[in-house]
Amino acid sequence: MSKLERDKGRRGEYEVRDILKDITGVPWMRTPLSGGLHLSFPWDVMPVHVLPSTSPLAKTGVEVKNCAVLKLPKWIAQCEEAEIDYLGFPKGDWLLFFKRTQWYVVMPVEQLKRLLQHG
Repeated sequence: MSKLERDKGRRGEYEVRDILKDITGVPWMRTPLSGGLHLSFPWDVMPVHVLPSTSPLAKTGVEVKNCAVLKLPKWIAQCEEAEIDYLGFPKGDWLLFFKRTQWYVVMPVEQLKRLLQHG
């Protein structure tokens, strides 16, 4: 991956971090070594503080793709297969942000139900 691609990905992660902060009112951060070693943190963006367990986002991983070529099946598989033991994320709780002309979000329908029922 070129430096330009890494920088574009990093910019996307910071944009999504800011979007999540604006929506939730909770500070989020780009995870250390995001897109790198994947030894500690399985996701690109995560809350700075632990969210209340009643929040549907408390155990949600966030993957960010800021790419010209759309590869949804591959990206969804990456989210579904992510190593999720570090913070105890249950399988299936993830948000996949990708950018075309604007940001879009993909998530499992069951997760959408929980988010809508909570709010």
